[in-house]
Amino acid sequence: TTKGGTKRKRLSMDSKGSVNTKGDKSTMSKKSSTKSSSKKKDDNKRTKKSSSSLKKSSSSASLGKEATASVSKKKQKQELTPEMKEQVAALKKRAFDLKKRSDELFAATRDAIKKMTDKELPRKKKNEKVSIVVPEGKKPGDDITFSNPHVKGQKLRVKIPAKSKPGSKFVVSVPVPVKSINTDVDNNKWPREAQDLLDEFSHAYDDWCHAEAAWREMDPIISKKFQLHHERMNKFNTLLTMFPKDLITPVDGTYLRKVVRRARQNKHKRTKTAQKLSADEQALQTDTAGTTNSSANPPSSDLPTTGRKTDSANGPSEKKYREIRVPGKGREFVQVMAPRTI
Repeated sequence: TTKGGTKRKRLSMDSKGSVNTKGDKSTMSKKSSTKSSSKKKDDNKRTKKSSSSLKKSSSSASLGKEATASVSKKKQKQELTPEMKEQVAALKKRAFDLKKRSDELFAATRDAIKKMTDKELPRKKKNEKVSIVVPEGKKPGDDITFSNPHVKGQKLRVKIPAKSKPGSKFVVSVPVPVKSINTDVDNNKWPREAQDLLDEFSHAYDDWCHAEAAWREMDPIISKKFQLHHERMNKFNTLLTMFPKDLITPVDGTYLRKVVRRARQNKHKRTKTAQKLSADEQALQTDTAGTTNSSANPPSSDLPTTGRKTDSANGPSEKKYREIRVPGKGREFVQVMAPRTI
């Protein structure tokens, strides 16, 4: 090969290499330009979205502010007439009186719940006390083993307390198995006084809630509404903290509402029975008054004598009756008229 040939080959190689390197650089630049353009487009989209969301949020916030401002302006513009002012003042006074009455009944109900005994609110038994006799040959500080009378096959160990002698007794607590609880049975025994007080407190608290909501709704100055349903549902929250947690029948808000319903049903039955008894007594009084009037004013001789006993010597004589009350089922009585023999 000549020098010119080698030079040509080198030039051709150099040209090829230079062309190749230029092509690679152009492709790389194209790719980077496309990536940067796509990134710019994504950034623009994001900025547009963020700006639109900001605009929406600002518009919603401005709308909310405008709505609240319009409501406040309406309330400020709405002026109470003298009649409305009197109504609001009367409703406020009524709500105040009802709140005072509700607080008094709450205190009375709280005291009645505190007075309830363990028999009225039975607890779950976890331990039971048993008496152990110190055996012969044992002294204070020694360990003795005994069987649990409440759990079959269970052995327990206890130390003899100080100042104990053989033949003396000491008391220890042993575990008791947890019995299955029937949730359908109410093991709590509420006194009538506590039930009636709880019913009266519930009724008074509901009346206060309605009165409070009424005057707050009518007063244009107060913008915050009174949560009527929420307040009524939470009326027993303070009373629930007074009940023990280890009751056989647990006490919660639903349970106290059942107690209130039961108290109202019993009260309705008692009033109905009392009304029936008073009606029976009034009927009896009218019957006795009618019999006394008939005995004081005997019938004249011009009336027909059918159904009478006639006597030739003394003239016609009436049938005389005796009133007899025969007891029936429960407190109901049937009135029976039976003839009296003369």
